[in-house]
Amino acid sequence: MADLGMEAVVMCDLWNRAKGEEMTVDGVVYQRGLHDTGKLQTYLHGYERLLKDLSERYGVRYKVRLEEEFLSMDGIPQVLQKVIRDRESLAKHLAPSTGSLAIRAGCPHCELVDKYGVNNRYSADGLEVSFHCRVHGRFSYSTQKDPQRFLFNCQLFNLILGYFYENAPYNWIEICGSDYAGFWQEQLLWRFLSKPAIIVYTHLVSDWLGNKVFKSLYQQKTAYDYLVKADQEYLLSYEVLGREGKDISLLWREIELWVDQPYRLFRDYTLHYLHLLFQQEKVLLGTIHTQASEPETE
Repeated sequence: MADLGMEAVVMCDLWNRAKGEEMTVDGVVYQRGLHDTGKLQTYLHGYERLLKDLSERYGVRYKVRLEEEFLSMDGIPQVLQKVIRDRESLAKHLAPSTGSLAIRAGCPHCELVDKYGVNNRYSADGLEVSFHCRVHGRFSYSTQKDPQRFLFNCQLFNLILGYFYENAPYNWIEICGSDYAGFWQEQLLWRFLSKPAIIVYTHLVSDWLGNKVFKSLYQQKTAYDYLVKADQEYLLSYEVLGREGKDISLLWREIELWVDQPYRLFRDYTLHYLHLLFQQEKVLLGTIHTQASEPETE
């Protein structure tokens, strides 16, 4: 990009108010976010160190952005108002089971959130939403004055991103986990956008049961106690990886293979595979990927 007189910047959006804990009271589901439960802070330092190392290795600038910063940007109030005005039609696609679009906000006193927004009340002009806290009662936020206070589930937040960036004066590429690939992105999301985003999917890292490691980590502290007992905690923590003197460049070299061996772009990784890399053991991918010296005739 530099050769063309252009610059690429990686914006790392961290949804710090995603679900940290959940409870159901009188049939209504409530939750508190990762930041409010302290779970985000547990891994944030290592994440920032990792980004710094990557930036220095590849010479690409980056910025870490939390939800509140994104939702404070110019143009977001108009996007929120559009979503609120269209909430009934959008809910038929994004929330068919509840019929209620997951527009939500944390209580200003205890940060408790009505997960599905079932008790919301909306002003006719879409400028204000009244939310309900089971402990402290009703509270309201304005889309004009308090856009950073609003919360959304993954599907709705993704649509808000799409609405916002289709009017951006610059080019952008969305990079997200491959668990989002398929119907949701390419079919459900794009039907609402006049300028669909370019989306690149990253590999997932799974455990031996096929579960997503990153999700299990923040939902259950003891999920990978067996790895700690097997002296493989470095696979779960950048801090532990550095403390044990593991060579992180082994991982970067694996990633760089994606350029020359693009079939690697269409596979996920397991913790066991990464462990073998750090053990510097030879990993065989199978003969299906071996290139024939002569073209096939059958």
